Amino acid sequence: MSNHVHVVLHVHVEKALGWGNKQVLSLWHTLYKSTLLTQKFMRVNS
Repeated sequence: MSNHVHVVLHVHVEKALGWGNKQVLSLWHTLYKSTLLTQKFMRVNS
């Protein structure tokens, strides 16, 4: 099964709760290709 990945995460809850939607999407876009929906969200909320 080479078509997927399992990831184990540890979430620093206090730090994560301080992030806004824009910051989360910005971090997501550094790892993954953006979609039309996330691009639109970033434009509207800039």
